[in-house]
Amino acid sequence: MHTPVTFVQTRQAGLSLIELMISLSLGLVVMLGAAQIFVSANLAYSETQRFAQLQGDISLTSDLLAADVQAATSVSQVDDANGNSILTLTVGAQNVVYTLASGVLTRTVGGVAEAISEQVASFKGQCIAKDMGHSCASPLMVRLALGINSTNGSDNRIHLLEFNVAVRNNVLAVKFSS
Repeated sequence: MHTPVTFVQTRQAGLSLIELMISLSLGLVVMLGAAQIFVSANLAYSETQRFAQLQGDISLTSDLLAADVQAATSVSQVDDANGNSILTLTVGAQNVVYTLASGVLTRTVGGVAEAISEQVASFKGQCIAKDMGHSCASPLMVRLALGINSTNGSDNRIHLLEFNVAVRNNVLAVKFSS
């Protein structure tokens, strides 16, 4: 007689060592990927913050300088001991003075000083006359150059910005005098 063979199915309880090692390896790869995404996002955020600060400083500084130079009736420019400009503009009945000291660009109007930017590395103004000379007696425009710092950790950069602003009253006087 032939006896039937019966197979007893046993259920495995738990994981084998190989399955455990594979799952740990996959988990490690996923965690490293997540960490890399976090580091990249953090760097992008820092760069965005630095750029926004830089853009704000440049925008405010250039807008105020341009408005004051355009409205000026007279311009005076001298260099301080560090080679930075002290720019004095007569606007209406009062003087507007721009100075740079210890990285802070200051605008003084009627004896009241206000800090424009605390990240300025250099400030230079240069008068440009009708004959393209550098006389401030009756300048047609003022060439302004700013060096603005931006810092991200140990990475420090100086961004140079140069622009010309016409002295509106002097330009109109030259235009209508001929």
